[in-house]
Amino acid sequence: MFRTIAPQTSARARWTAAACAAVLLPVTGYALPAATGFETLPGGTTAVPVSTFNSDGIDITVSPMHLPGGGFTSNFAEVQSRVFIPPASGFGDGDQELELNNVLATFDFGGSPTLMQFDYAFYGGVSNLQVNGAVDAVNGGLSQILGVALGAALSTTNGTYNGVDFELTGQSLGGSNEIGRLTLGDGVTPINLFSVGGQEFAVDSFRAVPEPAGALALGGLGSVLLARRRGRETA
Repeated sequence: MFRTIAPQTSARARWTAAACAAVLLPVTGYALPAATGFETLPGGTTAVPVSTFNSDGIDITVSPMHLPGGGFTSNFAEVQSRVFIPPASGFGDGDQELELNNVLATFDFGGSPTLMQFDYAFYGGVSNLQVNGAVDAVNGGLSQILGVALGAALSTTNGTYNGVDFELTGQSLGGSNEIGRLTLGDGVTPINLFSVGGQEFAVDSFRAVPEPAGALALGGLGSVLLARRRGRETA
């Protein structure tokens, strides 16, 4: 089911731009070609499980969120003004983000990216992540799934998840709350399946490189991660 509704004000506690400005540092990130920031969709555009909508040529399928102990729950995904990932945070871009409220969103880029990146914010409850494998569900943010410890200061950690290189730049917002930028891929290994979701969750600024050759042209993230991969293979 897919519908457009008027934007609604939630009673959930969220960080304001002023609060984020006090604790978050600017994030430079890497320059990948823009894929979608949900700017072309009307604010208030909402999808509920199970349905598919399109943003900038990317099909996004909304399905129930996985629970850590098994089972599912579901609510909605909504394009909204940037309240989870405010401009003052240094993350996200444009004026809108996609809130994922007790749902899982699967992104179909029309191929298999070898590099992809997105910004996210998590404000409690459960989060889901799927990269070339089964859906992982935890009580906590994406850092819990990736095995990364985030502190109050902005930090960057590299690792491997389900055979795919990742780089997580982010920080804790207190408790289990966190905000960050997740980069996946090495410019060679295809990402054939990608889904993300959560209970109090939002995403923005998706970027992707569909072909391995694209990584060589980036001169930044692609070349760094490709060199890292080659170093491991020759070690």
